[in-house]
Amino acid sequence: MTITTLAENLTYQRGLISEHGLSLLIEVNGKGILFDTGQGYALMHNARQLGINLGEVDDVVISHGHYDHTGGLADVLEVNQRAALYLKEEAFSGKLKELVHNRPEVDGTGLKGLKGQKGRKKYIGMDHTDRNIFDRAHLLHEPLEIEEDVFVMTNIPIENKADTGFTGFMTGRDEDYKPDEFLDELYLVVRHKGRISVFSGCSHRGISNILTAAVKHFRLPVALVLGGFHLSGCTGEQYRAVADNLNKHHPESIGVCHCTGVDAYGRLRSDCGETVFYNPCGNRIRLS
Repeated sequence: MTITTLAENLTYQRGLISEHGLSLLIEVNGKGILFDTGQGYALMHNARQLGINLGEVDDVVISHGHYDHTGGLADVLEVNQRAALYLKEEAFSGKLKELVHNRPEVDGTGLKGLKGQKGRKKYIGMDHTDRNIFDRAHLLHEPLEIEEDVFVMTNIPIENKADTGFTGFMTGRDEDYKPDEFLDELYLVVRHKGRISVFSGCSHRGISNILTAAVKHFRLPVALVLGGFHLSGCTGEQYRAVADNLNKHHPESIGVCHCTGVDAYGRLRSDCGETVFYNPCGNRIRLS
């Protein structure tokens, strides 16, 4: 199994573009699964630079409906007319983020403002203008094995309330918005040689809750957990919940990126050991 990071916040590889977002290409058993598509600026460029043909991808899985995970989706579906698309229906709901303390935007996303809302809020959801996305979407309500030993997992019970990333996020339609508890969030599991590897986009419902749910479902040891852990700027209670959970389940490798934050990466490296690594854009992981 090979995992290639096509879009991520950081890169150290010449010729690649980094952006606030995430996209992973997972190749296993002769199949290619694209997990998220970043903002859309980096994905196609980086794929070409790395010699990857996205027209040959078999499946596209969207972890949740934020722009930094769905922005490249229309481009992928344009160059790939055969890939199956999997996501939850709630991903198509409107998504807002409240900007606190009038903090300046530093990621250069050009997010659209939403008129008529109290306070400063930004639209951070999917671009709904491409009909191709609707027509090709398989809307999931329960876990599904999309390829042999590749599972899209749809349910994330919140057993540890401290480990959630809900604050400041809203969802809804037609200006009828409510706090977002990310019912659209899903994660990917690959079963490989008696172990599982767990992939998460942003872990708004908590990477500790995701990992606990995966282990309960599959009852197998964890080879790799990889993705955004949503720990940037987190509380001490949330960080402790994540670190304790990782130490409880003892993944062989822990790859952090995107919304995890480099400070949390450093702390996890200290608390969970050398199994923790940062996963920048262009990184390739091979699991045997």
